[in-house]
Amino acid sequence: MARITLSRVSKTYPGGAQALRRVDLDVADGELVVLAGPSGCGKTTALRLVAGLDSPSGGEIAFDGRRMNDAPPAKRSVAMVFQDHALYPHLTVRRNLEFGLGLRRTPEAERSQRVASAAEILGLQSLLDRRPQELSGGQRQRVALGRSIVRQPRAFLFDEPLSSLDAKLRGEMRSEIAALHRRLGATMLYVTHDQIEAMTLGQRLVLLDDGEVRQTGPPIEVYLRPANRFAATFVGSPAMNLFEGVVQAGVFRGGAGEWPLDPAPALAGLAGPAVLGVRAEDLLLVTDENAAAFARAQLRTVERLGHETLLHCCLEAGAGDCVVRLPGDAGGWVGSVRLAIRAGRCHLFAADEAGERLN
Repeated sequence: MARITLSRVSKTYPGGAQALRRVDLDVADGELVVLAGPSGCGKTTALRLVAGLDSPSGGEIAFDGRRMNDAPPAKRSVAMVFQDHALYPHLTVRRNLEFGLGLRRTPEAERSQRVASAAEILGLQSLLDRRPQELSGGQRQRVALGRSIVRQPRAFLFDEPLSSLDAKLRGEMRSEIAALHRRLGATMLYVTHDQIEAMTLGQRLVLLDDGEVRQTGPPIEVYLRPANRFAATFVGSPAMNLFEGVVQAGVFRGGAGEWPLDPAPALAGLAGPAVLGVRAEDLLLVTDENAAAFARAQLRTVERLGHETLLHCCLEAGAGDCVVRLPGDAGGWVGSVRLAIRAGRCHLFAADEAGERLN
């Protein structure tokens, strides 16, 4: 397997569109890293540069310390898995799996051994004599994975491979890819815009926005301590609630209301415009009229999702909207609710465009 390093990599297309801006990324040997971000953020471009399908405009791409900027795809020994399975419809699963090996003139005995091994790993043994049109979407995606496995690449590159599957199949395939990584110990770079895949698949999550890396870290760390407003609103569903206001003497004051901030050295002496962030599960309903509250809101809609209930509220005084996450069996609300914030769960961000974390 390979260690993949991107050092200040940029990509500018003809016409001046800049897809990547000085991206640094280090994928350790055997690590599964997820690249996530909105459409057009540059994540697929990064994958294509690693695969050798595009060339960087600046910076360096290295495998195990060896510069690969000018190496053609065939010399990089990586396997890409796309959203489109791209299976040959007239060939059986067996022939689809061994097709690339035949082009490389791999001996027949070795081809058979590799196909049998991949089929066992992915549970395809009973499907080897079927054709793609006889398979379900999940089975076709497993064949696409198997076609990559038989090549025994140095790294696997996934470009939103599950986006065309329904929710149930996506869940099953997420588990299979995670199990595949554990079994092979393979270096994997996985591109997605799906929240669940971003949170559950990777050992490390890399957030891209407008061609730049905005935060890197274990998924739960990114969720619990977003480094900026982009990370706060992109990771998590629903997105983090944001309230505009000012900080004065350790208290946040905004159109929604005011709330004392948790004492922190980083906030000492801080004063001026700021944005307060609160996750939906950290907004609390206050039923005691004598208890402190952050804001009042009107209940707009209720989403009962079984395992949880989401309250969509409109803040009074025209201060915007917010979402409250409650247990699935919660109930008994009225049109107007009072909201508080769970202790120690405030996120404070700068009010400027970068929106960096302040606490």
